[in-house]
Amino acid sequence: MTADVAYAIDNYVKVSGNNEFLINYGAEILIETARYWVSRFTMTKARIYIT
Repeated sequence: MTADVAYAIDNYVKVSGNNEFLINYGAEILIETARYWVSRFTMTKARIYIT
């Protein structure tokens, strides 16, 4: 779900040209989405797992 929201924000800004949305709202959503995904990773010497 979080990846879908990030994808939708990217598409919306590209199609609408509404950079104000990206600056005022979208950037925070994208940053929090990235933080969520980073928190889901577990790293070992051999692999990276999504938990």
